[in-house]
Amino acid sequence: MYSVDMRGYEKGTSVTAELAALRQAFSRAAAAIWAEYDSETAWRQAAELADMARAMESDAVTLRGQVVRSMMQLRGISATEASAALGIDKALTSRLLKRAREAGIMTSASDQPELPTVALAIITRDGQVLTEVRKDGKPPRTFPGGEIMPGESAAAAAARRVEAETGLQVRTGAELGRRIHPKTGRTMVYLAAEVTGGELELRDTDDLEAVEWVPIGSTRQSMADMFSPVREHLDSQAST
Repeated sequence: MYSVDMRGYEKGTSVTAELAALRQAFSRAAAAIWAEYDSETAWRQAAELADMARAMESDAVTLRGQVVRSMMQLRGISATEASAALGIDKALTSRLLKRAREAGIMTSASDQPELPTVALAIITRDGQVLTEVRKDGKPPRTFPGGEIMPGESAAAAAARRVEAETGLQVRTGAELGRRIHPKTGRTMVYLAAEVTGGELELRDTDDLEAVEWVPIGSTRQSMADMFSPVREHLDSQAST
């Protein structure tokens, strides 16, 4: 079996690239089998390739069940609501969830590891807000910040990560709100902030494509799913 093992995950992995590599590997194996001179050997190899493909298909179905189950738990929604969100019928959802249960995958919310809380700084000036463009596009544009370390305050974490990512020193102000992010399941803390020093520069070149000031109004399109308390805060800063 080719079961999913999260220990094999590497940060920044491109699913598109991995799937393309998998297709290429399959094509190369098939071509090599076709080029095999001995028919009996080619037959055995073709059978092995077919068995492998069936096993991978079975594991992919289990993975889909895992994704549905995870979505329900992270968003706190029902199977019917998950079906609607994914555009699949309820019968398929039930079959996928059954497969995930039978595989012993994520049978309850307690099975999931606790995810670190993230602090984000909402830094504004002259009707603009500081944003970051992510290389992986998840999401395409976000606010600077990062994980809160053990014993660290949200304000300290936000200030630390802002400087590490953008070169700017900031002073945080009011907490604008907290939420469980609907896609990642992480607790997000949003803090108003202002620049106190430093020069803007892209420092985190591993994860970020750019750090830049953008007009607050432009984020209505580029960050359309913004947390409503953050949107309200930005609206209040748009003309200041």
